[in-house]
Amino acid sequence: MKKWFLFLCISIASFSGCKIVQPKVTGVRAFALEQDPNGNRALRMEIRIDNPNAIGFKVTDPVFEIFLNSKKLGSGYSGKVIKVKARSEDFHAVYLATDIRTWQDALGPLLSILSTGKINFEIKGDLTAKVLFWKKTVRVEVSENVNILDLLK
Repeated sequence: MKKWFLFLCISIASFSGCKIVQPKVTGVRAFALEQDPNGNRALRMEIRIDNPNAIGFKVTDPVFEIFLNSKKLGSGYSGKVIKVKARSEDFHAVYLATDIRTWQDALGPLLSILSTGKINFEIKGDLTAKVLFWKKTVRVEVSENVNILDLLK
């Protein structure tokens, strides 16, 4: 019992003196069709999470809406807990559950991509960061322009 109480006192003292800066999602990359942690085929992308804090945290199941050239493509999920290290800016996998079920649904976004030659990915939603007793919701709004030729390389 004494060890637990000591651990609790040290934890409270260390967290009370430090200022927590809100982490940010700062980019998107690496699109590929893969199996998600649940065994389903899904579009995998990576989001860059910037954590300037001296402590790491865990992100439990992020909730995103993903847009392609301003048209909603679907929802994003991770399928597992994302572990973000202290003072890091790393990429983490997110999968797309798409609302597109038929080729007619995909025709609008595909024509938009072919006419402009560029893809504008937007991710909007929330991440919930947790460290011990601390819990913070982080708003995510990322817009990334990608040239279609860069994706084909």
